[in-house]
Amino acid sequence: MSDPVLLDVTCREGEQRPGESYTTEQKIAAVEALDALGVEYVQVGFPIA
Repeated sequence: MSDPVLLDVTCREGEQRPGESYTTEQKIAAVEALDALGVEYVQVGFPIA
């Protein structure tokens, strides 16, 4: 059996809240923090979304 892979969707799903959005700087900080924790895959959404 292979090791589990960590996946995070905070930046993508968090933007789905009405009236809420992350700045570019907040997204970068979140992804850097997740990387430091060992998260291997981060979904951040699409530029057109």
